[in-house]
Amino acid sequence: MVKKIYSQMAPNATVLQMMQKIHNKKGIPIHEMQLTYNNRQLEEDKSLAYYGINNGATVVLKTYSRTVDCPCEDCQRMEKKVTITVTWLQKSIKVECRLGEPVESLKNAIRNQEGISVAKQKLSFNGLELEDHKLLASYKFGDAESGGAEAVVHMFVDSGDPTLFDKLRSTFSFKGAKSVTVPTVT
Repeated sequence: MVKKIYSQMAPNATVLQMMQKIHNKKGIPIHEMQLTYNNRQLEEDKSLAYYGINNGATVVLKTYSRTVDCPCEDCQRMEKKVTITVTWLQKSIKVECRLGEPVESLKNAIRNQEGISVAKQKLSFNGLELEDHKLLASYKFGDAESGGAEAVVHMFVDSGDPTLFDKLRSTFSFKGAKSVTVPTVT
């Protein structure tokens, strides 16, 4: 996969520091990244200034596929399966996903089990609304601090009113909430 990213780091930062920042945000293992700038592959130990990269510059990120056989801790964690209990109204289902999958795959599993359109699902975990493009690992599913290999996600089924979820989010104050069930509005 190839993606353009915009540098938001000081020029004196190293390429490795940039890769660590990408890893922290996207969950991509550092050894699976290749960064290039002006068609030049970046070396981890060099500074961004060495390559003339300033804040706001466009850097190309190329990632390589993860493999189950990779022994690194990051890859092994991404392959770890977690059981996610999805709750809404008075109902709950269990879904099993790998931590290396995006939130959208969780929504697809919900759609397959319950027939609820992915576009209508709004999910939250530990007070945060889940973003489709982010990896489940970025929300710390399966970590000791979030309860181990199981997690509870709360779902709101969007009725089509774009402001309704925002109103309910502030009413129920998701931030920091551990167990909030938001009703489905039809």
